[in-house]
Amino acid sequence: MDDLEFRKRLIADPYDNDAAMKEAIQTSRERQSQVAEMKAFDDKIAAALAVDVPEGLADELLFKQRFDQHKEQHQTRKWIFAMAASITLVVTATFALWPQPHSELANYALAHVYHEPAVLSDVNEHATLSQVNAKLAGYGAHLTEAVAPVYYANHCDFKGKRSLHLVMGVNDERVTVFVVPNVNDFKEVSKHFSDGQFKGQVFVHGTTGLVVIGKSEQHIQKLEQTLEENINWGPI
Repeated sequence: MDDLEFRKRLIADPYDNDAAMKEAIQTSRERQSQVAEMKAFDDKIAAALAVDVPEGLADELLFKQRFDQHKEQHQTRKWIFAMAASITLVVTATFALWPQPHSELANYALAHVYHEPAVLSDVNEHATLSQVNAKLAGYGAHLTEAVAPVYYANHCDFKGKRSLHLVMGVNDERVTVFVVPNVNDFKEVSKHFSDGQFKGQVFVHGTTGLVVIGKSEQHIQKLEQTLEENINWGPI
């Protein structure tokens, strides 16, 4: 499925679970991010439109319609066309901004985790403390001691930002940690987020963010506390 067809279908229904859409989504991390953003945008529109109807409104409308039906129909058509035009404009602007790195942090973090499932199950690089610190140095940080098994440690592209991707062990669970520079560039930095399968927390140190993602909130908090106690934000 080409990008034009993918975007048309995504705009029409962000929750489209057609087999072709599922296959198209899996081909690109960018598409996964687009789906996550579009779902969030769709939910915001739904919430904005979920307005309680004032008591007696139906009677008032019927009464007015008896006396000025033509005017009411004309105003209704104008409102519908204006709303449709506004929604189309916002959707178009949203897609135009997708290539930019400054957007909602949680969606990109979750999309990144889903895009690399192997590092949460199979990969084990047995990264040492010195290897991890060599990578952390580029973000102005270092660990004073080994805090947990490190199965994976590598730099990654976090929506246009060169970041560090770690997978660490907490009890029997693998927990993902992203070290993201200039985290405040993102429009939204939710301190807590969840998508039903994974939970996440964001901890900001100056301009750098630690994004910790796992299935157990207890394990997330345990790893975060351990990191806080053993990480120094400064040169070795």
